[in-house]
Amino acid sequence: MPVRSALVEIVKDIVQKDPLNSRCYPEFNEYRNEWEFTASGIRGKISYSGENTDTSVGDAPVIDVELNDTGHLFCGRAAERAEELFAFFPLVVIANSINFMLFMGALFQKINYIGMVDVGLAVTGIKGAMYDTKNYVLRHRRKPYEANIYKEIGRIDALSLLDRELVKIKSEELLVHLFRAFTQGHDNPFDKIVFADKNS
Repeated sequence: MPVRSALVEIVKDIVQKDPLNSRCYPEFNEYRNEWEFTASGIRGKISYSGENTDTSVGDAPVIDVELNDTGHLFCGRAAERAEELFAFFPLVVIANSINFMLFMGALFQKINYIGMVDVGLAVTGIKGAMYDTKNYVLRHRRKPYEANIYKEIGRIDALSLLDRELVKIKSEELLVHLFRAFTQGHDNPFDKIVFADKNS
């Protein structure tokens, strides 16, 4: 199968099994799933922001896969200012981090890589943001985030990146302190994510 067609199919499979599909924006989208070769590998735009032409503008998720089989996801709108509130959207961060790790797992499977994988995550532009929630009690307990950038790194084996539950656990490990800082430990959005079939 041609490289671009294979990557399109990986994204489609992830979207169809995503319990957060259509619950947040931007997210992986099977209908805007376009790939082009670049000087360093291949790049995919997988959401509807058609006016965006590079990773520094707008909020469309963009995946770069380099020739050495490393991958990067760039995605905006972790936080957004709406009237007086600078809101942080936890589901946007969770959905895209889980889906990107699943994407890399499927890619590693295609190239028969079964070793360890370094995973890094950074959420930027969030200083002063407030956790977005409809919970009245939590609204009075949340705190504005004090730093502009949150970073965390970890390791996972490539085969585990094929298991949605294991990917969810790794994503939670990477993001747990971010959510604690936002909610003072009163909410963990990962508790609300349930996969229909943990082995699917």
